[in-house]
Amino acid sequence: MKAFYINITCWLMCILSLGVPAKAQETTAIKSAVIGDIAPDFTLKNMDGDAVTMADYKGKIIVLDFWATWCGPCKASFPGMLVAKDRFKADPNVVFLFIDVSERSINYLGMIKSFLNQNSYRFTVLAHGRDQFGNQNRIMKDYGITGIPTKVVIDKAGTIRARHVGFNPNTTPEELADEVERMIKKASKEQPVKA
Repeated sequence: MKAFYINITCWLMCILSLGVPAKAQETTAIKSAVIGDIAPDFTLKNMDGDAVTMADYKGKIIVLDFWATWCGPCKASFPGMLVAKDRFKADPNVVFLFIDVSERSINYLGMIKSFLNQNSYRFTVLAHGRDQFGNQNRIMKDYGITGIPTKVVIDKAGTIRARHVGFNPNTTPEELADEVERMIKKASKEQPVKA
């Protein structure tokens, strides 16, 4: 009987954490960007408070890494993302943007800066500010992000070419960097844009 209540409690927590009715989720997923779609435009703020848009990186391959400071797998993937970023540091046509989403704290900017400084991560982090209702997830909906960490690679024409969700804790930093490198190479190939 105790196992039954634990099972029911887990299901209820999962349902409540979603916050969106199942029918609405289906509709959102249909409207969200998928591989082959033109990447949705965004305007986000970097850690200095400056606005950053997709247009700032026109003609470049963009690696977006959606993450949050409270997300253990996100933080565990960062050593591998640092290796990947370092592999392309001499390539001006590849840009890594780390998009912080779904923060639960009001002082999320301070938490982000503190986390980056403590770990000496030299990442370009963009924070998705809150709207008038306190929501921070618009970009997640636009990109069809259902879990973090999620990596999205956009080609030079602005088309989404690759996506990877999650992180296996048994993955070494080099293995993750290899996967990101494969995604970037896939994005560098000329492919027709989805109509």
